[in-house]
Amino acid sequence: MYRVEVLHYLNPHLIWVEVLDPSDATDQKMFELVGLYGLLPLERTLDIELNWIPAVTKILKDIFKDSTEVWFSLSYIDRSTSIFDDNIHKYGELLIKHKGSELIKLSKFLIKKNLAYFDVKDFHQKLSFGNLNTKLSYIKTKEVVREIEKCYPKNNPKLKSEKQNTFIKQTSVFQSFQEFESSLTVNYVGGHNNEMLSEILEQKAWDFELCKEIDEESVGCGSRRKSYNEENAFKQRQAAHCSQSSNNYERIFDDIRNFLATNSKVKCNTENEVSEQDCNQSASNAFINKKTLNQSKQRSKSELDKKEDIQNASNTSTNIEETLKTEDEATCSSTNKTLPSGYKDIKVSSDKKISQTSDEENADDVSDNSSLKEDETSQKSSNVCKPSNSTNTKQVAFGPPELDSRSNSTTDNEEEKPEEIPTEEVLVKYNVNPFKNMETDVPAFVDNLVSPVLMVHYKINRHVQPIQNLRDVCFNEHIHEVLKYMSIKSPMIIQTMSWPVILRGFSLFMISPPNTGKTMGYLPAVCRLVSGSIIDGSGPIAIIVCATANLVENVEKNAKMFLGLEHRIFAYYPGVDDSHVETFVNSCDLLIATPCYLSKLFQMPHFTVDLRRLSIFVMDDCERLFSIYEDEIETFQIKIEETLSRRKEKESKVQYILASPVWCNNMDSLALKVPRTVICIGAFQECVRYSKADVSVCFTKNNTFNCLIDFLQKIDRSKKTVIVIDDDINIYFVKCWVKINNNRKQMIYTAHKNMTVQDLQNLSDSWSQCPKGPNELGPILICCDQSLAHMGITDAHNLVHFSLPRLYSMFCKRFSVLNDNYPSIFKDNNDVVKIKIFVNKSNGEQLPKIINFIKKFTAVPYVLDGVCKNILKENDVIRAKNLVPLCDSFLMLGECPEFFYCNLRHTIIKDYDMPLKWLPTEGLIIFKLLKYNSPTSYFGRLVYSYSSGKFVKYQRNYSELICKMRMHYDQGVNRKLLGYPKVGDICAVRTEVFIYKRCQVVKILSEYETGNPNEVLIKLIDYELYGVTRDINLYHLPEVFKAIETYVAPIKLINIKPKYNDTTFSDLAKNHIQNIVYNENERVYLKGHIALTIGNCIFVDTLEVCVKNSDEVIHNIRYELLMKHHAVLKNFLPGLKKKCIASGLPVRREIECDRHII
Repeated sequence: MYRVEVLHYLNPHLIWVEVLDPSDATDQKMFELVGLYGLLPLERTLDIELNWIPAVTKILKDIFKDSTEVWFSLSYIDRSTSIFDDNIHKYGELLIKHKGSELIKLSKFLIKKNLAYFDVKDFHQKLSFGNLNTKLSYIKTKEVVREIEKCYPKNNPKLKSEKQNTFIKQTSVFQSFQEFESSLTVNYVGGHNNEMLSEILEQKAWDFELCKEIDEESVGCGSRRKSYNEENAFKQRQAAHCSQSSNNYERIFDDIRNFLATNSKVKCNTENEVSEQDCNQSASNAFINKKTLNQSKQRSKSELDKKEDIQNASNTSTNIEETLKTEDEATCSSTNKTLPSGYKDIKVSSDKKISQTSDEENADDVSDNSSLKEDETSQKSSNVCKPSNSTNTKQVAFGPPELDSRSNSTTDNEEEKPEEIPTEEVLVKYNVNPFKNMETDVPAFVDNLVSPVLMVHYKINRHVQPIQNLRDVCFNEHIHEVLKYMSIKSPMIIQTMSWPVILRGFSLFMISPPNTGKTMGYLPAVCRLVSGSIIDGSGPIAIIVCATANLVENVEKNAKMFLGLEHRIFAYYPGVDDSHVETFVNSCDLLIATPCYLSKLFQMPHFTVDLRRLSIFVMDDCERLFSIYEDEIETFQIKIEETLSRRKEKESKVQYILASPVWCNNMDSLALKVPRTVICIGAFQECVRYSKADVSVCFTKNNTFNCLIDFLQKIDRSKKTVIVIDDDINIYFVKCWVKINNNRKQMIYTAHKNMTVQDLQNLSDSWSQCPKGPNELGPILICCDQSLAHMGITDAHNLVHFSLPRLYSMFCKRFSVLNDNYPSIFKDNNDVVKIKIFVNKSNGEQLPKIINFIKKFTAVPYVLDGVCKNILKENDVIRAKNLVPLCDSFLMLGECPEFFYCNLRHTIIKDYDMPLKWLPTEGLIIFKLLKYNSPTSYFGRLVYSYSSGKFVKYQRNYSELICKMRMHYDQGVNRKLLGYPKVGDICAVRTEVFIYKRCQVVKILSEYETGNPNEVLIKLIDYELYGVTRDINLYHLPEVFKAIETYVAPIKLINIKPKYNDTTFSDLAKNHIQNIVYNENERVYLKGHIALTIGNCIFVDTLEVCVKNSDEVIHNIRYELLMKHHAVLKNFLPGLKKKCIASGLPVRREIECDRHII
């Protein structure tokens, strides 16, 4: 830690400082680029944008302005971007001291202000992908340089000159590029090709960037600059070497000979001479011998590769034989490495005698025809390949006879016996996380942060290595081209295991959070197996069951791309014509259907689905399948078992593939039934449900420490325990409390935010080296969430959530510490992991989602239900202030299937959902359709309304409003920019030339470098359309234009739902209604009966297409939907009215509006 002075800053990641007390006195660097380590901007809006809001810059200005001392503590060095020549960007912690106060950590201060959060793993991932936006443009770099130059002292010319020279020396590359730009601009000042000039500058900018770090040499993890003393010493040695006489060859030869004589392991006489022809012949023979050995290695390697390719190809077939290994693959032994087949020793003879000058006694012992002795290279390679016993070798001596004493002791025809290498059995442990079984050159602390964590359990003793690149997957060329067309460049985490497992014919249970690539995790591999199947006959090869009709359509679309036109695909879901179903089903290769429609196929009286070719059965979104369609899934399993019992080849099994965001209770029995099962879980929290872990929840107020000691006394003392706390402050209190009250005297480790990366790595090594056994005392680790990510611990047995984190993702990440010890359902293991969760009222907005997860496998105190309800209501109030609308699923179905993952509102609030004054609340309405959203959602402009004998005709103010706005903004004086837009501002936007429309700012998407809003999300008030625009396109709207009503509103058809408990509308249903209500020539008019009004939305229970200014009805939309695609949703409207009454909204209680017209 050293003291610095802040010169300039843009955000917490880009802070330029001057070092006031450098640790190295000879260090010439006085300026550095620093940033806060592990800190990321916290975004509270719907989309996640990695930009710092203007409030952060203002806070930095206030903190640095009044500071008396600033200290910097280094944690990590990045060498990707910097304005200085060393290209070093340091990340750590800034400690700031104000007058009369203690040191304050800047990162902790920003986190308390709810402007940032600390996550080391996300920080390193975003830093490695360049998502931190720390690379400055050339123009911005010039601005930063000017700001730093303003900080030079003006009253001290000597100090100013010294700092100026130092800064120029540290930015010499940038200064050189400026000189190059100026010279190039002067030379081309008379030219007209500005595009060529800018292109040259852009190309040369990268060349100048490559000039950085050219005077540095690597010393491991860090680097150091070459000292001038080393350079001078090198120049002196070079000058001394050049001064030596190049003609004194005899003295040089004597020095070399003496050096070899004194340093050689075998004493030899270097005075002997060897003829030039013999030397050339021996060298060529050695080269031939070595080349032949390399060729034999390549041939043997190619043969092994071919065998492996053949084996992989055989594994992809659906009729793979179930050959289980008799021994566990976890135990492997090293074998004798024999000579590859095809290798022959080459005998070489020489016709020249070797002259012996020093010793005449052994002159007759040297044969005229002697073979070449193995050179040093072949001797080293003898550990890999030993010559066979039948090979005869003759040796020739170089130099004095003492060197060849061992060769002369044997006859020429004597056979050499190869040395036997003792075999040793090595026990290789296969980790539950397959990524730990792979060797990597990444440093340990980076590997802990970046390397994925999966829990993989096998039913058989065959282990599959994850793939890292798409080229390593055995897809055909067509599938690789389709993946490239889809812009898929690398597999996602779950896909690294799912693709090789499926291609080997194993059954797979794939558990991963939403939007992590589960569908694409099986679909390309299934299509590859279908395209490579050689089974003759009729009927589908693979069946895919999807929970919703929308998912069926997406899978069908992608499957057609993967299989092309050579294979037939049939999708069966609500809306599909039933007239030709019998023909299509048994003639297709891939069948995709919803559960109810697949069950409908199996129950047809005069038709039977041919399952003789069935080899793959897939179930996507098992959470919904097992909860709603449990009877249908059981029917499918019975049908498959009956089909397998009738097959002649009993070894021909059906490969099951299940994809789900959660582990379901029905999966246990199914995983034990199906053959060759592999369970791959990427959602850490779901490992708890899978392994039936011992979980207990304790609602505490002030006795958390006592409950912790009680838990530590009850668990097995020989097991490792991890206690996770959300704040560093409580780590020391917990450690002291455990030391005082725990009588077992276990080793206690603590990891906090102030520890460096190396400290955390050393702590992780000590943790892994702790002795294990029933008589040993297991260690206890007390840490925070940020430190836990650095250590990469996965071998604990007990986990304690001392306090819950602010983010649900951090809560899920904690369960990865038990990854290696979750018991497998395929083995009888009584060793169950234990988890203790302490909950209190101050656990924040993520508490409802955490409690919902805990309820799935254990009971929770009833007090928490009320706490969660209050938190959910408070969150919805915050969303309402940010103009977040009500969820469509909540309004149309009564509940949201993705409640805890949905970012929309699910609570009706009186202050924000009170009906508008001009909106009708009862009777009939006729409106002109402006926008069609879905079969039950429309947007239109009201024309007439009729209620209680009153007829209301709404004025056509929209055309008049557009004309007035155009006339107003045609005058340049009236085109005033809005300024800094804020959420909720009503303004005007220019959509076309001379066309201005009213809009409302919904969200700030991006900002300028100064912190002012740049891109914003807006909603066109008169069209209910959303779009993105810049702040320079927003204009001030006078109040007279804001007050004009255009009588537009969204209209929703209620008391109707998709068939068979579906939650989505298929494209067939959308297109069918769109063809009815939309005409290219003119807009149609629709008539409906009002049932309820909430906010600016009108709910109708009937909807008909009618002729303008007439009561003639053309189509009944409700009837059209109920005939093919939808069903009646009973008791929905009374429930929605009760919610409105509870919120204080006025509701008409007549029963007439609740009627259902079919």
